[in-house]
Amino acid sequence: MSTRKERREAERKTAYSDVFHYGKDIVETDIFKKALAQTHHKKTTVGDHSACVAVIALRMCRRLNSRVCHLDERRVVLAALTHDLGIVGRHEKYSNNLETYIRHPSDSAKIAMRLLPEMNKKFYRTISRHMFPLTILPPTSIEGIIISIADKMASVKDISAHAAA
Repeated sequence: MSTRKERREAERKTAYSDVFHYGKDIVETDIFKKALAQTHHKKTTVGDHSACVAVIALRMCRRLNSRVCHLDERRVVLAALTHDLGIVGRHEKYSNNLETYIRHPSDSAKIAMRLLPEMNKKFYRTISRHMFPLTILPPTSIEGIIISIADKMASVKDISAHAAA
């Protein structure tokens, strides 16, 4: 019988593989490739951070699906992969960090609208409200809450990795 740590590592690896299965069309876009080249949180890239958010969000989604609800895993992954695409080119678009924090969620949602026009308002709202409580409007769905929490968890991981280096 495997240990809890081995099971969690297997879950993480499966989620990582599934993120790239569900998000293949996003990961192959020019803007996501640019995201993989742009530094984020000093130690990672926007693309790597977004993939980390997607893995965390997918694992949260699966835990909830096994217990209390049915969430669309693909939509959660796509929201996670696109949630920070508005940050790409940030130094040309925003004058300071505060402006970045406030504006990039809606810019990310606009990019998601172009990349994924078949999605609904709930999906775009998930992206545009992921920075709560730094932005005023809170998430309005379970998926939105998952993306917001997963983003904070991945950010702490990014920053902690920087501090430990």
